[in-house]
Amino acid sequence: MQRVAVVGFDGFDAQVVHELLPDLPNFRIAAKDGRLFELKSIFPPDSVPAWTTIYTGLPPYRHGVIDSVDYLDARRIKELDSTLFRGRTFWDAASKAGRRVCIINPFMAYPAWPVNGVMVSGPVFEGGEMSAYPADILSRYDPPPMGGLVDFPKRADLAEFAARTKELTTQQADFGLSLLRETDWDLFFICFLTSDRIQHFFWRFWDPQDPTYPGPSPHSSVIPDFYKLHDDILGQFKEAVGKDTALLVISDHGHGRRCVKGLYLNELLRRKGYLKSRTGRLGALDPKTLVERAKNAALRVAYDHDLEDWVYRLAKMIPRSRAIKRSTYIISKSESVAQIADFAGNNPFGGIEISREAAAANGLEYETVRTDLISALRNLNDPVDGKPIVDWVKKREELPEGEGRNRFPDIVYQLRPDYGTQRAMYTELLGRNPFHRKISGGHRESGILVAHGPRLAGDGAALPDLRPTILDLLDVEKEKQGDGRSLVR
Repeated sequence: MQRVAVVGFDGFDAQVVHELLPDLPNFRIAAKDGRLFELKSIFPPDSVPAWTTIYTGLPPYRHGVIDSVDYLDARRIKELDSTLFRGRTFWDAASKAGRRVCIINPFMAYPAWPVNGVMVSGPVFEGGEMSAYPADILSRYDPPPMGGLVDFPKRADLAEFAARTKELTTQQADFGLSLLRETDWDLFFICFLTSDRIQHFFWRFWDPQDPTYPGPSPHSSVIPDFYKLHDDILGQFKEAVGKDTALLVISDHGHGRRCVKGLYLNELLRRKGYLKSRTGRLGALDPKTLVERAKNAALRVAYDHDLEDWVYRLAKMIPRSRAIKRSTYIISKSESVAQIADFAGNNPFGGIEISREAAAANGLEYETVRTDLISALRNLNDPVDGKPIVDWVKKREELPEGEGRNRFPDIVYQLRPDYGTQRAMYTELLGRNPFHRKISGGHRESGILVAHGPRLAGDGAALPDLRPTILDLLDVEKEKQGDGRSLVR
């Protein structure tokens, strides 16, 4: 058995790492030694299901945790139920096998629970106190804020947001290094979530290919600076653990330019008669319809003239602004046969929920509706290049079998990376993503895996492989859990 240290960098992207490799000495050494690998994420490639897969070794269709963080609708964010994986994580397995563990800032694993060692975690999102086992860790070390805090900075606040996030990252690294050096452990794990936030908000300032790239600015260096900061953190942990410890650096998914185009799926469902609006006999003259059309026009003008912050500020003064933004105020949920699943968000991946009751009330067969919608999605082509906008679409039952599969919507799909799901109605079917300037970075499938110490068979590595790999290095007998394989040669 050897000691194992695992450092998680949320949202670290394989392509970005290779692009910045000349300025990342620790990653560059790993690449030269053949210890830097691409790590395939899961569907959907969101932090919530991805970290759950890392902890448990189970893909989402097995563990059933498919919640996502919608930065455009922060009030939808809720505390997640950690009992879905509590006691089933790789550090729980190590604890039960008698290994001493030190676990810091595991995303969603809140509040901390008893382990054979130390566990410190913060609230999943904003609000809540720090939690630790044993509790006296908080008074002995006074840790910095942790957890998946969700900030939504205005453009005028971006510089301060970047500086504050950098300082928080440094504080978390210092705290982690203190526990690393001062506690007795066989397994050490720390997770940094700040790199994901930075890429969400600063991508367009760094990427000249982004259609909203404003040109060189003080924000242009924020993303590469954060990759350099994490490279330095990697160097510090590499030095602290020593040569006799297996050090793994992992990310849950990659990051790239967020979709710049939109599939207005609610409008497609409305035109096909599956989504019913609450407009009554007035139809196009109904006040709700007029509000929806006015909202769409305002978003187009805001995008064209770079006025999104002003529109958001004004929207907060309007009653029921959240319902207007999501178009739920105009939808008759009880009468609608099909609706966008909350699982979708504003991403290339998403789903459609079908109401069997509403279908029957309208004289429709459930399977007929589902087949019709799948065909409609497959036949959508980009108006510029003429190519399909849907990479794949399938019925829920066509996902791999697992106890969590039924939590997915009736139809699931993956769009091209430049398209995302939009909820507006009474608009075009295919158009722009009017929110791209607000959140210009989005998730990609390819994360990273760095191995210092052990020789890993990293070709084709995927998230479910991490749990059996960690337990193999610890010489812990692996339970019959998950679809992954140990990467240890």
